[in-house]
Amino acid sequence: MRKSILILSILALLLVCGCTHKEYDAPEGVNREMTLFGEEISIPVGSVGPITVEDLISSNPTISSLINQLMKEDSQGNMYAECEEEFFKQNAFELSYKIPDISQPYHWELEDQYASISSPASLLKMFGFKFPKQYLAVTLRNPLRASIKLNGLSRAEAGNYVKEIKFEDFLIPSGYSATTIAEFTIPDNIMDMIDAVQFKTITLDLPANVPGISREGDAAQFVLKYRHTSQMAVGSTFSFSSELPLNNLNLNIGKYKLRKGTLSFNLESSLPFDITIKSVKVMNEKSEVNPNIVVTPDITLPGGTLEKPSVTPVNVTIEATEGAIPDIKSIRIAFAIKSAEGAGTTPLNSNMGISFKSASATLRGGVTIFGHEK
Repeated sequence: MRKSILILSILALLLVCGCTHKEYDAPEGVNREMTLFGEEISIPVGSVGPITVEDLISSNPTISSLINQLMKEDSQGNMYAECEEEFFKQNAFELSYKIPDISQPYHWELEDQYASISSPASLLKMFGFKFPKQYLAVTLRNPLRASIKLNGLSRAEAGNYVKEIKFEDFLIPSGYSATTIAEFTIPDNIMDMIDAVQFKTITLDLPANVPGISREGDAAQFVLKYRHTSQMAVGSTFSFSSELPLNNLNLNIGKYKLRKGTLSFNLESSLPFDITIKSVKVMNEKSEVNPNIVVTPDITLPGGTLEKPSVTPVNVTIEATEGAIPDIKSIRIAFAIKSAEGAGTTPLNSNMGISFKSASATLRGGVTIFGHEK
């Protein structure tokens, strides 16, 4: 029972103080004074949270640096990585020197084009991330003031998975914007990254007088470009350990000589991984570990989903081993994360997190203690 005691006591303190932003600093609007009128009283605390999936993942400095560089969010909050690169370019004026008779239409046969998809998201595979939804788009910019036609074959490769698109008189209009000529959506059960895109037996039918109808400067380039987008999920090997700091709590409870208090709440998790709390360190005003407050580790919080979050009832006790519980300025929570079963097909979403529901504090001994107000 003591295993469910001090660990989430500190987590409850975290949520009571509304720590949801990156520095985990206690916000304004927190009323920390509730008075006890007897030997024991239960005080409702309310619903607070969440600690987000980004908060937890970003606590690991190695992963955080990659996440900050790569991650974006769509309108639904799904987290994804994106990269794009040009892999073929030809100036229309330079091409015109190769045309035998510029007064006639030209049937341009391109060499086979191959692009290795260099998505930096693939680096996250080393940390156990998966890519359940991938999309690859290839665009071609037409620098002429006239439409052209494309014929040939394009293919995308993701490990052993191959998907092909055949072009037959594909019309590419005139315009400054590039035209999407190929789109590949990889099935959800293909977990390999798209690693290559190829164009074979490609021909472009150009009108007569290419130099006369070409735009100038950078706009005079035929350009093939790909854009690769991948939603992010955690695979079966996803795991890491880290610490989550909670600073500037300023819980001035030492003057009340409180020796013991109990926090009761339901912990709701929509995270696609399990969290095991290894230790909680209560720090003093010198940012040193306070040896008089002992925390029992190894509490596991099961993962859930946005549609069906896991709910864990918890009763937590915080107790001073000597004297009274002092003022609490900051804490550090050491935890380990491991992927929940079946999480590899669930995209990470910024709305995922941990929330504390129906929380209350039971106090003993005639003291005044902190609470929470909106």
